[in-house]
Amino acid sequence: MGWGITLASLLVSLIWMHVTQKISGFSWHHFRTSLWKSAIIALSSSAAPLLAAFIFRGRPDQMVAPLIIGGIGMLVGIMVSARKVAHPLWTEIEQILLLLRKRYSLAIRNIRD
Repeated sequence: MGWGITLASLLVSLIWMHVTQKISGFSWHHFRTSLWKSAIIALSSSAAPLLAAFIFRGRPDQMVAPLIIGGIGMLVGIMVSARKVAHPLWTEIEQILLLLRKRYSLAIRNIRD
């Protein structure tokens, strides 16, 4: 039953993509390029959590360290790979970083005054 659901989901997704492409007229080349960029980000963001899980071997007495290391590594992986492959997500990250810089500099100015 599980394989049938998986196969049906794949078939429905392919039909949906075909119909969407016919209606919107997007380029398959641009779609593959965007998909490849997203795959690079997904792989690079999963490297640190997988490495942390491998190093700490999922021991219950050491749960905090792998979560912190994996979480920080995941954020770094997302940011570095999004910038490297020029993913549209990078523009969103830049806007968030700019907003944080503005708020942080205002907080520092208020403390100094």
